[in-house]
Parts: sequence; structure tokens; C-alpha cells
Amino acid sequence: MAHIFRWENANMITKLSKVFGKEVYTTSGARVGRVVDVNIDVNTRSVSDIFISNLDSAFQKKQGIEDKKGIIYSYSGIRNIQDIVLVSDMKPLISESVDESAAPEEPASEAY
Repeated sequence: MAHIFRWENANMITKLSKVFGKEVYTTSGARVGRVVDVNIDVNTRSVSDIFISNLDSAFQKKQGIEDKKGIIYSYSGIRNIQDIVLVSDMKPLISESVDESAAPEEPASEAY
């Protein structure tokens, strides 16, 4: 039997597949990047982090991570998922930045 993971945060329930490719913005309106992967705790069947790639150059400069391809962001900082992923302001919540050799490849974009 296949399990379908669902994204749950307070009153927010979203199918995991709907999160991939979404743009990520902070609550102050700054573009961060795009969701390309998630980490799932298989014991609790819950999302622990999201991997954000395609980082905005202004965001990278502000955070001092110009040489990084992506960041791993804690699930606890996600505020809402609708047309975009809305997260708390980034500085205190960046758990790890990832260089190009360790980053997962970005999925192919779909034509609209």
C-alpha cells in the first residue's frame, strides 16, 4: 500500500506534490527562491525541512550566501502554502546553506 504524505501545519493541509516548484517569499515580501525538494521524517511521516533553490540574487547577497546554490529551511518557519510558500523572515531560520555539489537537481519546469 502506497502512502501519500500530506503537508500539515496548523490548519494548512496540502498534498506534498503541490509544494514542488512553488515560489518562496518571506512575510516581508522578499523573494527567496523555489521549492525543489523536501526532507521527510519517515518515523513521524511529517515534513522536517524544505530545500529551496533558484535563489534570488538580492536574497543571496543580503544573506551572504552568493556562492550557494540553495538553502535548507526548517518546516517550522512555513506560514502558509497557497499560490506561493510564505515563510518567516529568513536570517534566524536558515538552517544550512548548500553548495552546488551537494544540491539536488532542480526538476524540469512545466510549460503553462
